[in-house]
Amino acid sequence: MSSAIANKVGAQFKEGSDLYYAALYLNKEIRSQACSIEMLRREVSHIPESCSEPDIARAKLAWWIEEFKRTKERLSRHPLTKALTLNELSRAHLMDVLIALTADTFEDVTAKSFFDRSAVTKHLRHLNSDLVTLMAQLFEIYSCDDIDLILNLTCAIERSNAIIGLRDHRNSPTLYFCELDMGACGLTPQSIRSSRSSSQLERFLESQITIVKSDLISTLSQLSRNLRKRGKFFATQAEINLQVLDLALKKNCCILENRMELLPIRKLWLAWKVKNWG
Repeated sequence: MSSAIANKVGAQFKEGSDLYYAALYLNKEIRSQACSIEMLRREVSHIPESCSEPDIARAKLAWWIEEFKRTKERLSRHPLTKALTLNELSRAHLMDVLIALTADTFEDVTAKSFFDRSAVTKHLRHLNSDLVTLMAQLFEIYSCDDIDLILNLTCAIERSNAIIGLRDHRNSPTLYFCELDMGACGLTPQSIRSSRSSSQLERFLESQITIVKSDLISTLSQLSRNLRKRGKFFATQAEINLQVLDLALKKNCCILENRMELLPIRKLWLAWKVKNWG
């Protein structure tokens, strides 16, 4: 199991990936820790959508809970948890945060829906709050107000990821869309999952992209230039996703048929821009 997962998460940090550019201009030591933590978060968060059977997803999540408990005792088995170079207190705190995230993700294996957009954001804040706080402190962001803005940005990023990666995310028991928006377009979670082409979802996707783009832009605008620079790990991901959403609109929202991706040179430009200009 560890070997297969290691190959998968390694691809997330390869040169050219979004994560690679989000971390490109971080201090070397901080970059290593931030990427390890983020890849662990992604591995846990993506389990529900990657498994055809709920019991398989639960088994994988249970394995990770046990792995995080073992890591607290320096008994790691997985390459990512072995690679963490933290002191005793920091490692224990991180593992407690990851255990809580994995337990909450375990609950998401049971299908749930959200009445409105605020319910989606509330759920995402609950899932990500502790981990975002921990990562923000890696970048010397300590103000509660600043961390709250970074958390809001993370939630908007996750909502944009749900759109950009719908071809994969729609298999998850929990979709980060609300009943009001789906109902307005005559859709349900079941009809989204069973859609054979993006054309069946085009009106819905256009509206979702417009809404999430607005939220990303609004949240980024609330971050001071200094905070965007210090939080470039998050801000770069947001800037990349904004342009990918634009690309999806230009391609008639064909996200079930095509993976929407920026050229590496464009990602490099965005990372450099955030680093220097915020």
